[in-house]
Amino acid sequence: MKQWTTQQLEAIEYHEESLLVSAAAGSGKTAVLVERIVEMVQGPQAVDIDRLLVVTFTRAAAAEMRDRISLRLAGALDERPSDETLTRQMALINRASIMTIDSFCKKVMDENFHLVDLDPDYQLLDENEASMLMAETMDDVLATAFEEGDPGFLHLANTFGGSWDDGHLVEMVLRLYRFSRSGADPRGWIAGLETSYPLSGASLKETPFFAPLKEEVLFLLEEAQTLARYLMEELAQDPALQDTAYGPFFADETAQIEGLLPEALEAKEYCQLQRLAQKVVFQRLPTVRGVDSLRISILKEIRAEYKKLLCDTLQEWLAVSESDLLALMRKMRQPVAALSALTLRFYDALQEKKRRKNRADFADLEHFCLSILRGPDGQPTEVARGYQTYFAEILIDEYQDSNDVQEAILTAVSKNQENLFMVGDVKQSIYRFRRANPELFLEKYQRFLPVGAPGTTGGRKIQLYRNFRSRPEVLWAVNELFFAIMSQKAGELDYTTEEALIYGASYDAAHSLPIEVDLLDVQSRIGGESDEEKDLDDLEGVELEALHVANRISDWMRQGTMTVEDHGAKRPLAYRDIVILLRATSSYAAIFEAALKQQNIPVFSDTGTGYFESLEIRTVMSVLRVIDNPRQDIPLLAVLRSPFGGFSEDELVSVRKSKRGVLLLDALKECSQSGDSPARERAAEFLERLEHWRSSALHMPLDQFIWSLLQETAYYEYAGAMPGGAQRQANLRSLFQRAGAFEKTSFKGLYHFIRYIDAMREGSKDYGPARTMGEAEDVVRIMSIHKSKGLEFPVVFVSQMNKQFNRRDQYGDLVLHAKQGLGLRHEDAGRGTKEDTLPRRLLVSRINQEAISEEMRILYVAMTRAKEQLVLTGHVQNVEKALERWRTRANLLGAMGLSPYYVLHQNSPLEWLMPVVLHQVAEPMPQQDLEEGIWTATGGEGVPLLLKVWTRADLLARQEALTERSLTPFWQGEELEDPNLLDLLGYRYPFEQATKIPSKVSVSYVKKQQMEALGSAFFAAGDPSQEEMPELFLEEPREPSVPLPEFLKEDRRLSGAERGTALHTAMLHLDPLSSGPEAVQEQIHELIAREILSQEEGASLNPQAIWGFLCSPLGRRFAAAHRSGTLYREEVFYRALAAKDLLPQWQAKDPMMLNGIIDAFFEEDGQWILLDYKTDAVGPGEAAVLKQRYAVQIRLYCEALTALTGKKVREAYLYALSLQEAIPMEL
Repeated sequence: MKQWTTQQLEAIEYHEESLLVSAAAGSGKTAVLVERIVEMVQGPQAVDIDRLLVVTFTRAAAAEMRDRISLRLAGALDERPSDETLTRQMALINRASIMTIDSFCKKVMDENFHLVDLDPDYQLLDENEASMLMAETMDDVLATAFEEGDPGFLHLANTFGGSWDDGHLVEMVLRLYRFSRSGADPRGWIAGLETSYPLSGASLKETPFFAPLKEEVLFLLEEAQTLARYLMEELAQDPALQDTAYGPFFADETAQIEGLLPEALEAKEYCQLQRLAQKVVFQRLPTVRGVDSLRISILKEIRAEYKKLLCDTLQEWLAVSESDLLALMRKMRQPVAALSALTLRFYDALQEKKRRKNRADFADLEHFCLSILRGPDGQPTEVARGYQTYFAEILIDEYQDSNDVQEAILTAVSKNQENLFMVGDVKQSIYRFRRANPELFLEKYQRFLPVGAPGTTGGRKIQLYRNFRSRPEVLWAVNELFFAIMSQKAGELDYTTEEALIYGASYDAAHSLPIEVDLLDVQSRIGGESDEEKDLDDLEGVELEALHVANRISDWMRQGTMTVEDHGAKRPLAYRDIVILLRATSSYAAIFEAALKQQNIPVFSDTGTGYFESLEIRTVMSVLRVIDNPRQDIPLLAVLRSPFGGFSEDELVSVRKSKRGVLLLDALKECSQSGDSPARERAAEFLERLEHWRSSALHMPLDQFIWSLLQETAYYEYAGAMPGGAQRQANLRSLFQRAGAFEKTSFKGLYHFIRYIDAMREGSKDYGPARTMGEAEDVVRIMSIHKSKGLEFPVVFVSQMNKQFNRRDQYGDLVLHAKQGLGLRHEDAGRGTKEDTLPRRLLVSRINQEAISEEMRILYVAMTRAKEQLVLTGHVQNVEKALERWRTRANLLGAMGLSPYYVLHQNSPLEWLMPVVLHQVAEPMPQQDLEEGIWTATGGEGVPLLLKVWTRADLLARQEALTERSLTPFWQGEELEDPNLLDLLGYRYPFEQATKIPSKVSVSYVKKQQMEALGSAFFAAGDPSQEEMPELFLEEPREPSVPLPEFLKEDRRLSGAERGTALHTAMLHLDPLSSGPEAVQEQIHELIAREILSQEEGASLNPQAIWGFLCSPLGRRFAAAHRSGTLYREEVFYRALAAKDLLPQWQAKDPMMLNGIIDAFFEEDGQWILLDYKTDAVGPGEAAVLKQRYAVQIRLYCEALTALTGKKVREAYLYALSLQEAIPMEL
C-alpha cells in the first residue's frame, strides 16, 4: 500500500467544492489523480467511471492515464473478485471519457451534428493543408479588396504592404487571425479592436491605455525607491562615510525619490504624471576624500541605476504631450479598423471555403463545440445542461496549459464550476506560444482558500510541493535561484517558502552531489582582434561548450566511478541516464551531437529539423518536381546528375553543347537526336523513363507512385547502401507515408503535393530525420526543454545558459495581446518613416513581462528534470568583465534580491544565475588563475555548489589529450609481424594540405590566419618578455578590480561586430553632404524608423564622430566624389587566386575564390582612393597598431580593386572613429 502524504490524501479525498491542486515537479500528481479516480468509482458512494470527464494535455497522457486506472482497478478486483462495482467499472473503462480537449470537442460534435454547419463525414485539416487553404483564400480576399478599392483598405495596403508584394500585410492578417482563435469569441474580439483607440475629444484617462501607463510609471518609481533605500542601508554600514557630505546629500535625494511614489499613486491625469517627471532633478554629487573608495564606488553604481531610471526611462514614457499622443492614436484608428475588417473578411471566406470542402481544424472543433454548449447570451445551452447532469466530476490534468476557449467549454459542462478538479503547476506553464493562458490557474490559485480555512471563495486549493524525484542538492539549487528571480511582477508568481520544493525522496545522504556551474571563457587569447572579428568566436563558443560537455561525459564513463540510484540500489552510470537540454535544438543540437560522436559517445538528438535537407529527400523531391514540370533547369540538372539520371559531368557538358541558350530539357531532347553526341543514348533513355514516370503519376495514387518509383529505380536500395543507410531508408519511408497522408486531404495530384511540402518548409515546419531508435537505447539524449517536460533523468546538463531570449514578437509593426488588444506602429508611406505609438509600447512591455515569466518557467522545468546530478553550462566572451558585472548585482542580492526590474531587462538565464551563484560561493575569484586553465570555487558551509571557470586553452588542451589517449592502446598493442603493414597503416596522403584548403575565403579570414601564423612564429622563437612582443600580439590590459564605468553597465550591449555592422550600414545610407552632427543624427533616426537600423544599433552610433570624419580633409574628398558620382560604397568583389598567393603555408597552386567588401573608394585623376572605417577601441598614439593589424586586409583590397578595374590605387586609408584620424596605409 502506497504511503500518501497528508496533502496528497486531501487531494484524493476532498469533494465538497471545486479543487485546485498545485502540484510541483516530482510531487506525484499523476499518481494522486489516478488514485482519486479509483477511489471515486468504488465503495458505497461509487460513481460509474464513464460519468467522469478526465481531460489530459496529450493523447499519450490519456492513454497512460487509462492504463494506470485499469491496472489499479484490476489489482483491486484481484483482491475482491466478487465486488460487483469493480467488475462494472472494468467493463466501463473503455467507454470512459479520458481524453484530450480536442477529443472531447469531437465527441460533443459527433453527438450534436444537427447543431453545426458541417457534415458528419468531415475531415480534419493538418497544418500544411490548412496553410495551403489560407494562402488560396488570402489571394482571393486581397484580389477582391483591391478590385473594390475601399479607401481604408488601400491606405492600409499602401502603408503596410511590401515594396514588391503584399507579403507584410498578409503576414499581419494571418497573425491576427491565428491569435484570435485562442479566444472564446474571435470575431467579436477582432471587431472590437478599434474601439480602444480614442475618437475626437477623448482624453487619455478615458482610454484603456492610461491605467497600464500609470502602472509602468509606478513600477519605475518603486524600483528607484528600492535602490535609493538600499543605498541608504549601504551608507549606514560606514559611519565615517555617513558623517561626510554624502550623509545629508543622499538622505535628501532619497526623500525626494520616496515622495514621488505617493504622488504617482494619486495621479488621475496624464499631465499629473508629466509634472511628476519634471520634478526629478539630480544635483552634482559632492566630492568626498579620505574614506573607503570601494564603498563610494558601490554607492555611485546604485545611484547611477536609479538616476538612469528616473532621468532616462521615465522621461521616455512621459516625453510626449497628451495632445500629441491622442492625435497619433486617432490617426491609428483607421488602419486598425481596416486591418480588423480585412481579417474578418478573410476569417469568413476561409470558414466558407472549409465548409464547402467539409474540412475543419482543431481550433474549429473547439469553437463548434463551444457554440453547441453556450448560447449567444453566454449561458449554457440545453445540450450543456445535459452534460452537466451526466458528468459527476470534471478532472483536468495540466490545467496550467489551458486556454480561454477550453476554459469556456469545460465551464459550460460543469455544475456552475462546483465539480471541477484541476491539477497542474503554473511554474511549468511553458506553452504560451500555443496560447496557453497561465492566468486562468493563477486567478484561482490566488482566490481559492486552502482546504480547511474559513471563508467562501468558490473553491479550495491544495499544494503538493514535496518532491519525490530529486536529490536535496537539486532542490536547493532550484529554490535558491527562484527565491531570487521569481516574483509577481517578474514571473507572475511570488516564489516564497510556501512555493519551495520540499525534499521527499530517500537518496543515500552520505553521497552528496553538488550542483555544478561550468562557465566557459571562450575569448581568444591572441591579442589584436578587430571588432569585425570578435563575433567569429560566437559559433566556436558553442562548439567549445559542446566539447566541454562531451569531455565531462567521457571522463565519467572512462573513470567508471560515477553511480546512480535505481530502485534503491546503486549501479554504474549509463549513457541513457544523461540528457543535454537546450532551449531550442534547431540551431545548435547538431554541434553538441557532433562533439559527442567525436568522443565515441552514442547520442540521439531529436532536433525536429533536417528532414527536407537530407540528400535522399532533396533528390526524390527534385525528381517529383521534374515529373510535374520538366522545364525547370535546376531540379532537372540535379536529377540528371543523381542516380535517377546517371549522367557524368562530361555527359552533362555534352548535353549543354547540343543546344546553347535554351532550357536544359530542350538541350536534352536535341542531344537525344544527335548522332555524334556521346550522351545521346543516355539522354534518349532518360527522356523515355521520364515520359513513363509522368504517365504513371497521372494514373496512380501518389503514395503508390512514389513507392513504385523507389523500387523501379532501386533508389531505395541505393540509399540503404550509403553511409547512414538505415536512416536514409527510414526518411524515404516517411516521405511515402506523408504522401499517403496527403492523399486524404482535399488537394490531389503531384503539383499540389509539391506545394504541400513547400508549405511545410516555408512555414518552418521542417521535421527531424525519421526515428530509427527506441526509447530504451543506451544513448545520451539531446532534446529541447519543452520536449523534456514530464520526463526525468539521473544526470541533466542544462546548456547554453547564455543563449539570448527570443523577443521576436516584440519587434514587428504589429503586436497583440489577448486583454490589451492590438498595437501598431504609425507608418508614413510617403516619407518612408515609422513612429512608435503608446498602445504598441505598452503592449510590448506587457508581452515582455509575460515572455520573461515564461522563460523563467522554462528554466524551472529544465532544472527539475534532474534526479541526482545537475550541471549548468554557459559561455561568455570575456569572463573577467562578466564576473565584475555579476559581482555588483550579487552585492545587492543579499539585501533586496534580484529586483523584478533587473530580472525583466536581462537577455539570458545566465544573467539571472550568476549573481545568485556568486552570492553563494565562499571566496572571491583569483583573477591570475584564469590564464592557467580552470578556476574553481565552492559554496559556503552547507552550500552544495561548485563553480568552475574554464578557458579556451584548457578545453583545447584537454581535447588534444583525449585524442592522444584514444590512440594509445593501438600503439601499445602487439608488434606487427609484417613490417610493411606498419608502412601501409602509416600512409599519409601526400597532398593532404590541399584537402584542408577551402574553395572560397573572405579577406577577414585570410587576415586572421596570417596574424595567427605570425603570432605562432613569433612565440615559437623563444619566451620573450612582454616588452619584446610586437604590440599587435599583446593582450588587452587586464581590467582593474574596480567597479565598471557607467558606459559598460548597459542591459544589452552590442558586440563589436554588431557595432561595426551598424556603422557600415549607416555610412552606406548617410548623405556625405550633411550639414552637421544634428543632420547626421536626424538621418540615423530615419534609418531606425525605416528599420534599416535597430534601436540598439542606432544608439551605438556617435553622430559627432561620423561628422568628424565628414568634415575632415579625407571626408571632404569623400563628399566631393559623392557629388561628382565617382564614390562607391560597400562594394562586394570576388577574385580568383592561387592558394599559395594568399597564405604561404598552403603552398598549393589550386585556385580559390577570395571574397571581400570594400567600405568605400572613389576616383581622383583616373586613380582610386580606398577607405576603410574602423570602430576598434584604441587609445591615442596607437595608430601603428591599427596599421599593422589591417595591413594584410588593405593590401588584398588594393590588389583586387586594381585587378578588377584596371586602375591603380593611389592612396589607401584607415579611418579610426575612436581616434578621429585618417591613417595612411603603405601600398
